[in-house]
Amino acid sequence: MEKGCFTAIILGLVFSSTIQAQDKAQADSTHVRHKNLIPTLTIDRPDQTDSPYVIPVGFFQIETGIQHHWDRYQEDSLQYSYRSITYPNLLLRYGLMKGVEIRLEENYGVERVKPQDRTQDKTTGLYPALLAAKIKLFDQKGLRPNIAVLVKVFTPFHTRKELDLTHKFTPGLVGAFSHSISDRFVLDGSIGAYIDQTTGDIVSHYSLSQAVGFTEKLSMFAEVFCINIPGEPSQYAADTGLLYMLRPNLQLDVYVSKSISYHAIDIYAGAGIGIRFPR
Repeated sequence: MEKGCFTAIILGLVFSSTIQAQDKAQADSTHVRHKNLIPTLTIDRPDQTDSPYVIPVGFFQIETGIQHHWDRYQEDSLQYSYRSITYPNLLLRYGLMKGVEIRLEENYGVERVKPQDRTQDKTTGLYPALLAAKIKLFDQKGLRPNIAVLVKVFTPFHTRKELDLTHKFTPGLVGAFSHSISDRFVLDGSIGAYIDQTTGDIVSHYSLSQAVGFTEKLSMFAEVFCINIPGEPSQYAADTGLLYMLRPNLQLDVYVSKSISYHAIDIYAGAGIGIRFPR
């Protein structure tokens, strides 16, 4: 009887130890999976504000779409109507290392300019390619927002005959920030400058964007932005759009913009998609 009780006690201890070991292994596995969760897909389109978020290491992301511009302006006592369509406006992003991504931006466009009572002028081709790196500096902590910097290089590689690039390679620099006000509201902003390839002038720009999440998949943004070209009045405009997360790695967008100041482009609108490819 004593031998049977002793055996039962030993088996009970072994069984209990096995259960505890399995529970610990399961907890460790859950912790590892949680630690390695892939961040929510974040894209840098369709607004003018660059996000400070960097895509994960080894991931590849495509952001592309179509954009249409309409504008009217006066020059040398003539009224001009301007229309352009960009398809695609393409951004390729790759997570090079933790906190660093490299980028290639390329656009193909068709522009139509019609002076009053004159023949329409049409130009097509690839715009100069843009190379860049985004570097994460800080995560949000208290009042400090997420902060990143983008280092850009405008290249002379294009197919547009009307462009006369006196400066082949020109630099650009952008600071981007984002602050989560709550689970639903996020405030983004960016400020930067670059050297114009045709004039050599320093062009500055800044923007502020407020995003609100209606559901886990549907969100909306509203933004104001400004472009400052030396010798010209500032160009102020505002835009708004909807974002829909169709899949964890697939997002759709639609947007429209309206000028605030006279010298900004009157209206532009478009739609696009962002796709992230896992490792």
